[in-house]
Amino acid sequence: MLADGVQARLLKGQSPVLGVTYNVLQIPEEVLRQIWLLAHAAWHDFSNFDELKEKGIDTPIDSSLIEAAYTTAKAIAKGSQFEWPSAIPRFREIKEGVEAKAIREIFAMSCAWAILHEFRHAQYLDDPERPTNSFEEELACDRYAATFLLSEISAYCALSNEDESEVRAKRAMGALVGLYFVARLTPPESNSNTHPPVKERMKLLFDAVGTLPSKGFWSFSTALLWGIRPSIASMPITVPNPSSRDLAYLALSAAFEQGSSCE
Repeated sequence: MLADGVQARLLKGQSPVLGVTYNVLQIPEEVLRQIWLLAHAAWHDFSNFDELKEKGIDTPIDSSLIEAAYTTAKAIAKGSQFEWPSAIPRFREIKEGVEAKAIREIFAMSCAWAILHEFRHAQYLDDPERPTNSFEEELACDRYAATFLLSEISAYCALSNEDESEVRAKRAMGALVGLYFVARLTPPESNSNTHPPVKERMKLLFDAVGTLPSKGFWSFSTALLWGIRPSIASMPITVPNPSSRDLAYLALSAAFEQGSSCE
């Protein structure tokens, strides 16, 4: 039982949709596997983008792990046969090292964001003030999940002695990977009648993060947007002396401009 009479259940077997049925939040293991794969892909987009910045935009980049993660996650979503990518740890496999720990934490926060989003949908089932427009409800659920993750950070850090900027960034990165998951797995030709464009959802998250220190989040955001649309590496910079936050907002506009397959 989560709260407000909402129950949660982990599902085994083929069920690639995270959602709510009769106040029960259904959490399929297949969805968690997909998020696990995309968390690894997102981290490698981040690493590759750092290499690109250091060596130049013409630097050859190895994207084989990213493509393998994306292809496998898509196969899981379709219920197709697949082979687990050899370069990515098996789901729930624990690897040592700073990078492995960072990916696990981002994965955990991404799952939290997705579950909180669906939890808000469950709350709306009995809410007389439920939005009448599905787009508005999706954005409201995004806003709820982001607000929940980004609130009470000072109190948490006072107990854990962790750096507030790092905690805020880690939580925001997880939420962003949830949206990266949507962008990567949504067919380019789709035009949802129930969900707002990913660009709008990402901007909501960016706005929720705001201007408070969030160590590495904005660079991470730009890297993921580059992973979605590599052409942003050569986007025109229209802001004088841009901050990493400015660049992330510019990358967001460029990644989803007209003609992008991810709008």
